[in-house]
Amino acid sequence: QYVGTRIWGFMDSERKRAFQMFHFHYDTVEYVTVTTVGSKGNVHTHIERRVTPHKRYGIFAVLQESKIRFRITESDSGDDGLKKHIKLEYAKLNRATDVYCADKDELYVRQFLSPAVQEIVMELTNNIPDMVLDFYQGFVLIGTTYDFMERVGSITLNDKAGNFKEIAAPAIERME
Repeated sequence: QYVGTRIWGFMDSERKRAFQMFHFHYDTVEYVTVTTVGSKGNVHTHIERRVTPHKRYGIFAVLQESKIRFRITESDSGDDGLKKHIKLEYAKLNRATDVYCADKDELYVRQFLSPAVQEIVMELTNNIPDMVLDFYQGFVLIGTTYDFMERVGSITLNDKAGNFKEIAAPAIERME
């Protein structure tokens, strides 16, 4: 595993919502029993190692409105104690994504995902493939196979760029 490119800054000038974009790579390794039949009819088995590389891109963004842990995903399942699968009022979004939370948090998630927020999430799913939105207290992580940085030709850093670590420290501590 490794994290490559990192870009950070603010999403807006008024509220100073910090974000960090990054590229990361990981491999999944699977060991599979392979059976072959030789030319004389002998059966042989051996263990084969199969490696699948994954290139993913992500954004951490400060989101004070998020108060609990839940997940909206196009390609993943409920995990990390997020066993409750929620169906929303917006049928098109239900077909495109799955929403998971802890049993005790269903009411909050339904309130957080108002019709206006569901529209925004639906637009994201139309534009970003294999998206996973992981909400935590105070921030959100967007993970995808879509390279956000593909069209970035150059980046200008301001004099506050070095302060991101301090600004994001509370969110990073909660994540760890």
